[in-house]
Amino acid sequence: MAEISVTETAQRRDIARILDVREDFEVSEGMIPGALHIPMDQLQERLSELDPAVPSLRSAAAATALPASPTPSTVPASAPTP
Repeated sequence: MAEISVTETAQRRDIARILDVREDFEVSEGMIPGALHIPMDQLQERLSELDPAVPSLRSAAAATALPASPTPSTVPASAPTP
């Protein structure tokens, strides 16, 4: 699965949703403004919160966790490097 850079993720923000699948304690340290936060362990049960008409940018782990689910197209976004 191809991965896009942080810069490319920022460029796609107006046409895609950014899905943050980190745990609550990780998000408490900071989150991308406007991202939808659904922890990875809740993703299956909260699929109804995702609009299938809107592409999602999310981690490769999240993209591969739901390969058979009727979710919008997904592109894994790389994490910013410190």
